[in-house]
Amino acid sequence: MPIKHINAPAPSFEELRANMTNVHPDPNDHSPHIPHKVYTMSIEALLSGKRVESAQHIAWRYVFRGDDQEYHVAEISVNEADNSHTFHHVNHGRHIDGFIALYEQIHAHESVLERDYEINLLRVPACYVMAVWFKGADHKHEF
Repeated sequence: MPIKHINAPAPSFEELRANMTNVHPDPNDHSPHIPHKVYTMSIEALLSGKRVESAQHIAWRYVFRGDDQEYHVAEISVNEADNSHTFHHVNHGRHIDGFIALYEQIHAHESVLERDYEINLLRVPACYVMAVWFKGADHKHEF
């Protein structure tokens, strides 16, 4: 079973297309950009023992190759209160390369062969943590 690609909401993808020139042309297929949700969790929530499910969804990230042939990510922030989507930034570097390497390797992981997972990014800014979070697509197992 694969890592499931889920399309971001239309307003997020439209915001990406409005700010980037090398976006996949099909608005119904976001998979070439490995769209994934970005969550944040406070240090207080982490220290009080709250689980990752309590993290707040704050953005969508999209992967693409730049003109320099290096991987980059574009991040579109999400305000769930009013369903607004705003272009936030483009980033590149070793952490993006590490994300891609993990994404490519994880397809052979035993758990992924048995069940479907969504790929997400979790941030705990107060302690400088940024982690890839594989969440069960139709089950509660995660890693």
